[in-house]
Amino acid sequence: MSESKFFVDIGAVIGGVESQRLVEMLLEMYRSWAANNAIDFEPIETTPAYGGGIRYAKFSLVGTDRESFAVLHDGAHTLIRTPANDLNQCRQMSIAGVRSSDDPALPVPQEKGDWGVERRRYICDPLQLIIDSRFGPIEIEPAVIFSGDFSAITAPTQLATQGDP
Repeated sequence: MSESKFFVDIGAVIGGVESQRLVEMLLEMYRSWAANNAIDFEPIETTPAYGGGIRYAKFSLVGTDRESFAVLHDGAHTLIRTPANDLNQCRQMSIAGVRSSDDPALPVPQEKGDWGVERRRYICDPLQLIIDSRFGPIEIEPAVIFSGDFSAITAPTQLATQGDP
């Protein structure tokens, strides 16, 4: 495993303002995870979105293995919840994409399919459930994962040897 510097892009895909808030939530999740695990997190670029949240963010990580990170996080992340500001209290689905690369100049993905397959689904109400494309349901509240605690997900070193399903 190589722990050299690599880059992570997060972008809003589907869901308007909720997707942009999901990008912001994912960015903070990775920032917290890095801080709690002695991993260097360097923000490179953020594009704020009209109406709240972030349309796109890029940062670098040093102190962890890119392949292991990619196995756990690269792909589309779907959030299903009732936004606090929704007067009708209707659940909404939003999608944000996460991609890691060794190339800092890699162009931002533009289409939904460019972000890869769905990696993880966070269902926040009425259930509190995470469904990962590799493991199925994970019995932990989404808030724990969003706080940057990935301990409920199998260790990256074990996954890297298993390959993609």
